[in-house]
Amino acid sequence: MGDPGGLASGGRKVWLAVATAELAIILILAAGLGHFVAEERWLHSKVLALREEMASTNRTLQEKWEGWDVCKNHTHVLQRNVTNLTQEVTRLNSDIAQQEVEKGRLRDEISTWKNTVQHLQEQKDQYHREVTWLQQQLQRHQELRSSVGSTRLPSLLPLLAAPLAALLL
Repeated sequence: MGDPGGLASGGRKVWLAVATAELAIILILAAGLGHFVAEERWLHSKVLALREEMASTNRTLQEKWEGWDVCKNHTHVLQRNVTNLTQEVTRLNSDIAQQEVEKGRLRDEISTWKNTVQHLQEQKDQYHREVTWLQQQLQRHQELRSSVGSTRLPSLLPLLAAPLAALLL
């Protein structure tokens, strides 16, 4: 058996190798833990950034929904206005059509009245010509009567009576 310290020296070497290996493992684990902590902090900052971005997106989305609701309400108002205006245009077109019919009727009536006035004017002109003719005949008759005498007057009066009576009617 050799050196009693030799065994102890060999045991120390093993122990030193094991301790060095454990220290290396601890250092590796500490480095890994440090890297893990750094990664966790980075991920935590990313999560916070994503949460902030999501909150911003939610606010924007909420604003868009509110805008959409306003737009939807305006669209409903516009649809009601278009419906009302369409009904009003239809009513006005109907009124215009009725006015055109009435205008045509009035034109026909005016034309009839013009024809009546023209006919009455022609009758009046005819009556004036007849009256003028009768006055001329009466004038001639009076001239004849004064030159010839009153013997022919009774025979001319029946001739004059019928046209004068027609004029008075």
